Amino acid sequence: MLVKAAGRFFSITYIALLCVFLAASVTPHLHPASWWFVGFTGLLFPYLFLTLLIMMFFCVLFKRKRLAITGLIAILISIPSIGLIFGLNFSGSFEPAKDSTAVRVMSWNVRRFTPYNKDFFDPKNNNLKDIIEEVVKYQPDVLCLQEFYTGPSKKRRNLELFRDSLNYPYVSIESVTAGSSRSQSGTVIFSRYPFVKTYTYQLPVDYVTAAEDPVAADILVGKDTIRVITFHLQSYGFLNRDYEDLYKIKNQEDKGLRASKNIFRKMQYAFSLRGVQSDIIEREVSRSPYPVIVCGDLNDVPNSYAYETVRGDMRDAFLEEGTGLGKSFISGRSKFLTWLPTLRIDYIFTSPRLQVEQFKMVTRDLSDHRGLITDLKMSEK
Repeated sequence: MLVKAAGRFFSITYIALLCVFLAASVTPHLHPASWWFVGFTGLLFPYLFLTLLIMMFFCVLFKRKRLAITGLIAILISIPSIGLIFGLNFSGSFEPAKDSTAVRVMSWNVRRFTPYNKDFFDPKNNNLKDIIEEVVKYQPDVLCLQEFYTGPSKKRRNLELFRDSLNYPYVSIESVTAGSSRSQSGTVIFSRYPFVKTYTYQLPVDYVTAAEDPVAADILVGKDTIRVITFHLQSYGFLNRDYEDLYKIKNQEDKGLRASKNIFRKMQYAFSLRGVQSDIIEREVSRSPYPVIVCGDLNDVPNSYAYETVRGDMRDAFLEEGTGLGKSFISGRSKFLTWLPTLRIDYIFTSPRLQVEQFKMVTRDLSDHRGLITDLKMSEK
């Protein structure tokens, strides 16, 4: 009797998991402004997949063939979503010496040059020198930075430093002035190729908190013109007390569910705003008469509306030439988020005409994000 009850419970749990898993696989097509829960299912998708595999193993072990076959069908249906989780390219190591016919692009959220594991920006303590070492090491032709910081003092003129000392004569920046200090922080494109024209895409005024307006430039590469767009979409805006709440939830100390409700509300709000912001990016990409490179901090995982909308029919450089899970957000303020292996939230997307030759992530812990580097070649029309 007990065995039969346990079997029934397993079957009900398994079927419920299948339903949630299938629902999670279609969430990228649902706008989070209308379907608030899709952001959460997108985050959970890799773990739902892993749990399903484990339960399928027990189905096979205990000869529950129908349940195992049902799980296999669910996985086959969800292959497009599963394929976004892993980079399966084992073609060899990244070659630092760039092919002269390729364009090397680097994208990096540098967190205002705040050292990794530091909670607050301290103008007397930054890792600008170390980040510059990585830029010099890879020598990108086009450098896109998010949370870029530059100030009026001689030691903080980072815009001039990158432009003049690192040989990036062409600059397009969209920044906000930080109070009365005349310091600026925002998105920026540095290029060794000349600009034809530059643009900024304004996000609606209600949606700029914890995000940065996208900036774009039409860049002349030989006889071809390529449009580069960089962005930093809505973050969760977690403060120190929110990270403390995450710790309480992780360690089951959230007895009154106050911490859970607070985190839930902030995440729900961010999902909704990113949905609107990603619509704006998609609209501008579709208007481009040139091949496009879109890169930056999406603040969302591959199985999300934001990813599906911004990427569209473009190539994902990591999926083309990367390996593994591609975790790009390493936090520094939460051990739980630092440990979580599936936070791939930084991307480089390219039009189909741009062939991805190789891809690499910066391995040094310099920001709370990994820098991305890729080499691209223009294919024939």
